[in-house]
Amino acid sequence: MNTLVLRVIALAFLLPPLLCKASSPSGGPGDVFLAGGSLGTCSELAPSACLAPMPGRPDARSAARFVFDREGVARALSPRLWTAEGAPDVAEIEAVLGHVQPRAGGRALSAREASALLEAVCVATSRGGLRAHRCPAGDARAPWHRMLSDERSALLAVFEQAQFDGGMRRVERAEPANSRAVGGTRVLQAFVEAARTRSGRERPRIAYVTASAWDVFEPVDFYQSTFDALGAEAMWWPIDAAMNAALSGEARCEELDALREQELGLPGRGRIYPDLVEAQARACASPEALAGLPLAWMAFSSPAATSGGCGGHWSMGTTGQTPGWSPCERRMRAVWWSAGPARVPRCSPAARC
Repeated sequence: MNTLVLRVIALAFLLPPLLCKASSPSGGPGDVFLAGGSLGTCSELAPSACLAPMPGRPDARSAARFVFDREGVARALSPRLWTAEGAPDVAEIEAVLGHVQPRAGGRALSAREASALLEAVCVATSRGGLRAHRCPAGDARAPWHRMLSDERSALLAVFEQAQFDGGMRRVERAEPANSRAVGGTRVLQAFVEAARTRSGRERPRIAYVTASAWDVFEPVDFYQSTFDALGAEAMWWPIDAAMNAALSGEARCEELDALREQELGLPGRGRIYPDLVEAQARACASPEALAGLPLAWMAFSSPAATSGGCGGHWSMGTTGQTPGWSPCERRMRAVWWSAGPARVPRCSPAARC
């Protein structure tokens, strides 16, 4: 998982008059908000970004922990996760995990601890097949070092432990007004205020899209809480490459779990975010409901440190509900629904990248 997406806000905001003048209800000039760099925002998962400690909550989400259990090993061996050119094959992954699992001893590990175990395992061919053995951390022969960052994230994700309190998923809360660095909060405040002015609503409707994050579900709580705290009526638009495949190809919405693995390399999110997975399934079943939302502004999040991101780097909004999509809006919608992490060229051990 790439939790940095929760911490670094790199948002670009555009209004439809700028991109789709023909269909703009107002016909007025467009506004552009750009925010990038390291605009840290205070949240429960980023205490160092806070001026003062946030109050403790029993249902607060904590940093992810990972357990190398048998169920996770079975999930890790899904062939859909290892289809990229140059990726380790399933047999290598099985050998690595067979070496790591007993050494982890069922402990709940941090991402750093789990990664340290995985990166120190090499696989060699022996007379009886593949044999895993310990090797120095950083050894280029280790399958871990041949993986894309998305593949590493996927391998960790299958072992991530769900976080629930009384049957409810624990969520992250943000406190933008408590941020140590005020730049990011000021940009977001200006964005919400501009949406308020443009829409004429005290609580402007703002939809946010997380399609450019590797794990499209992980940033949802953060952005929901941030926009709520700033006085907006926020909602998540659950569009990503998997949903695009379900709506535009031969696949169906019932296959979203498999499509997340196939299109995003994103396994087992229903265990971790069952409510958000269900929300995406409902949206997939009724895409016309998303298309007709009377939103004031649209915000696309863009993580600053992931291996990809093809789209989701700007925002678009409408000032009122429209009966249909203009040609421009249809093109923009196609971009939204195809947005997702881009596969970057794999570096060979001898290459300098």
